[in-house]
Amino acid sequence: MKNIEFYVKGLFRNIERTPEINEQIEELSSHISERVQDLINKGMSEEKALEKIILDLGDLDELIDTMSGKKVRLLIHKLNMQTTGAGFVYGLIYLFFVTIGLWKGSMGKSSLFLTIPALTGYFIPFVFALIRFILYPQKKLLLAMPLIRTIHSSLLGWFFISFICVVANVLMIVSVPGSTFWSWMPVAGVLTWPLMETVFYILAKKEVKRN
Repeated sequence: MKNIEFYVKGLFRNIERTPEINEQIEELSSHISERVQDLINKGMSEEKALEKIILDLGDLDELIDTMSGKKVRLLIHKLNMQTTGAGFVYGLIYLFFVTIGLWKGSMGKSSLFLTIPALTGYFIPFVFALIRFILYPQKKLLLAMPLIRTIHSSLLGWFFISFICVVANVLMIVSVPGSTFWSWMPVAGVLTWPLMETVFYILAKKEVKRN
């Protein structure tokens, strides 16, 4: 059944032909061939049978992306809960030291008026993610395969932001005598970005292996 072979190979025309992909192609071809043969045995022509099977299969883009390793189904609410949870824990540690620094400086108890609201920026996303996980613990979503370059991008972004903060702080100290060194706070705060990207990547890769 050459028509089936041409059809299936056409689905994978833009995908690198690895041994795993060739195996998937053979399995899909065999599955379609069996269904076509069943319809032929019932009196349908091969051409009509193949047309019917293709219509029954519908849009195969999701299947192809999954088979080729471009996308994978992940427990999205579980991953988001774990990732924001890691961010919240980091936020607690980070803001604890910020509070101490401001408290021992010139602010005293007033430092809490800054750090407690800042902590809600870590806490609220975690609470919402936790609620979604409790409501839909098995919810899966088709996502792009987790890539290490997302971590690299976040680290690069963190570096540029940190560099700008440090330069601004140095210029402030030079131009305004008595200025304090404050840039460590945004530098440490923005580190949340690559931290959460790393946690998401590690957990997602583990789930991919389990699947």
